Amino acid sequence: MAENKAQNYKEQGIKSLAASDYHAAIEYFKKRLKQPCDDIDVFDKLGDAYIAIGDKNSAASSYTSALEIAPKHTTISLKLSRALLVGMDYIQALGAIHKALQPESYIEIGVCKGVSFALADSDIIAIGVDPEPQLDLDTLPEKHSVISDTSDNYFSSGRIQEDLNGGSFDMAFLDGMHLFEYALRDFMNLERYASPDSIVFIHDLYPLNAETAARERFADFWSGDVWKLALCLQEYRPDLNYSLLPCPPTGLGVVTGLNASSTVLQDNYNEILEKYMKMPYSVLDDDKSKKLSLASTDHPLLIN
Repeated sequence: MAENKAQNYKEQGIKSLAASDYHAAIEYFKKRLKQPCDDIDVFDKLGDAYIAIGDKNSAASSYTSALEIAPKHTTISLKLSRALLVGMDYIQALGAIHKALQPESYIEIGVCKGVSFALADSDIIAIGVDPEPQLDLDTLPEKHSVISDTSDNYFSSGRIQEDLNGGSFDMAFLDGMHLFEYALRDFMNLERYASPDSIVFIHDLYPLNAETAARERFADFWSGDVWKLALCLQEYRPDLNYSLLPCPPTGLGVVTGLNASSTVLQDNYNEILEKYMKMPYSVLDDDKSKKLSLASTDHPLLIN
C-alpha cells in the first residue's frame, strides 16, 4: 500500500513538472521522499523543478543525492555543475572574452575537437597543441596551426619562439591533461613567453566532487586534480593576479600579472610536487569556493 502511494506521488510529481506546475511537483516529490528512496529519477526531477523556480541551492542538494545513488551519471553531473556554477558556460565565456580582448596571438593547450580553438579570430596567430587533435587540420585558417604533439615536447623544442615570431602571446587557454603536474608544467612553460599584459585561462579548476576530482578517471565527467594548481599558484605566486570565473562545468581560472623572468615555480618544483601530488580533496571541504577564489558573475570578464 505504501509503495503504491509513493509511486503515485512520483507520477503526480512528473505530471506536474510536465505541466510547468513546479511548486506542485516539488511538493509531490518531497512527499515521495518521506519514504526510503533509491530512485535516481525522483531526485533528478526534483532538482529540475527547483531549477525551474530559481532555487539552485535546493537543486544542487537534490542532484547531489542523485549522484550518491548513481555517481557516474554524466547528465546529472552536468546539471549539478550548472547549479553550483551560475555563470555562462566556459565556451560561451571564452567566445565573449575573445571578442572583448581581441588578442593578436593565442595559444591553446589541449585542442581536442577544436571547439574552443575555433573561437580565435581567423586573422590572428593561433597555436594549438594536442597529441591527438580531433579536428580537420586542412581546414584551419592560414594563421592557425595545430601541433600534434605533447605540450612538454612542444615547449622543450623551442618551436614556440618561431610560432610567435619571436614575441610573446596575448592570450592562452590551458585545457590539457587533467593531472596537476601536467597543468603546472604547462603554466610554467607558457609563462616564459608571456608579457606583462598577457592573460592565461585555465580550465577545470573548480571540481564537482571528490570522485570527479581524483587523479584516476572515474567517469565521463572528470576534471582530475587540476584544481590543485589554483592552490599552488596562490601559495607560491602571490604576485600573480588569480581568480576563478563561475563558468560551468568546472570553472575557468584567470591569471594576469605574468612574469616571464620568474623562476619561483621551477626552483620549487620538486617541493611543490611532493606537497600537492598527495594532497587529498578533503582540503576543500571547508569553504571550497573561498579556497579556490571563486568570483561572482559580475566579474569584468563576464560582463559583455
